[in-house]
Amino acid sequence: MKPDFSNVSIALTEPEVQGNIGAVARSMKNTNFSKLYIVGCSFIDDDAYARAKEASDILDRTKFYRSVRELREDFDILVGTSSVTSMNLKDYRRIPVKPDFFWKNYYDPNMKTCILMGREGDGLRNEELEYCDFFITIPGNENYPVYNLSHATTLIMYEGV
Repeated sequence: MKPDFSNVSIALTEPEVQGNIGAVARSMKNTNFSKLYIVGCSFIDDDAYARAKEASDILDRTKFYRSVRELREDFDILVGTSSVTSMNLKDYRRIPVKPDFFWKNYYDPNMKTCILMGREGDGLRNEELEYCDFFITIPGNENYPVYNLSHATTLIMYEGV
């Protein structure tokens, strides 16, 4: 039986590379997610559609937001992501968890949830993370811990399946 992710959305913050938008849509289709939102960008171009392949329907339904603040208003739970972590609550209000831990321990299918992905260049800003209820990080090589936007999104969705 496939997990029901009808109450889960994926949001991309100011995506710089349209191909990444398409790659995220394609991975969403692979993992049974269907709602894509974009913050701070108001268009999807042909490169995104070319990368999306059979997931162009997800791109066709994409909703756009001007800010994370505006996005926050539409969800019960907002989950921020970042490759920068700290275990010190003085630095961050939320201690990061791995994707599998989030899905097993915090995900509630009855709550309208959004996974908020950061910018390709510098992730989510602290003021944007303040809107988030949870904080996910994906461990990586300490010398190169930052994943490509579409790869990080895929890993987070995959752990939910």
